[in-house]
Amino acid sequence: MKLDLELCRKILKVIQEADYEDYYEGAIEIPGYTQKEIFYQIQKMSEAGYVGYEAPTGHMDECFSIDISFKGHEFLNEMLNDNIWNATTELIKKKGGVLTFEIVKAFIPTAIKNVLGIDVNG
Repeated sequence: MKLDLELCRKILKVIQEADYEDYYEGAIEIPGYTQKEIFYQIQKMSEAGYVGYEAPTGHMDECFSIDISFKGHEFLNEMLNDNIWNATTELIKKKGGVLTFEIVKAFIPTAIKNVLGIDVNG
């Protein structure tokens, strides 16, 4: 299975928008994605330090608790704006790059400048 940053973004949004104060609890459902795909992205984001999760038996189809780390919140705040996210992914694709957390983080400042109309060459 491959890392899907668009799905990671959607997962982080669901967690952040939940009514829970400290963590999201339960299965995360996102239309168009299976629980296996969602759980895989959560595992990868956990490995990268963006989220922490606890599953009672480690199975994706059971309830588990998940929270966003400080690093995850910072990243999410940068990519929550759809205009900035779209500009970032377009810029990376134009350059022939692959969407990874590190590449997206590196390109976000340039995308923000482009969206805001700030001359990035000067």
